Amino acid sequence: MRIGVTRSGTEIKYKPNQTPEEFKVDVGELTDDDKFDTYCMFQCLISWSRQKHGEMSDDYYWWLDRFNFLDKVVRETIRPRCASKLGLGTSYAEQQFGIKMVDHFWRVF
Repeated sequence: MRIGVTRSGTEIKYKPNQTPEEFKVDVGELTDDDKFDTYCMFQCLISWSRQKHGEMSDDYYWWLDRFNFLDKVVRETIRPRCASKLGLGTSYAEQQFGIKMVDHFWRVF
């Protein structure tokens, strides 16, 4: 199932049975811009999951594990460069940017 589409048109897919290791491989195949877009999408997805399912739910931890990995990947060089290029000065702005790429289904899950 599709989570959303990056600016370059890359589809980011939800794979419920995907292991963290498989997720790392998928992320490794993305361009830096797609990694940043995915990071922004996951910011809003983790927030929505926390609101809907609570912080102690398996669903929340699924999103949190992947977001934490993305954060490590983009934090040092990708995030500052991409955020600056797009004029996104805060994590809130990044989250709002990510919302625009997430499919409608995930906004109400």
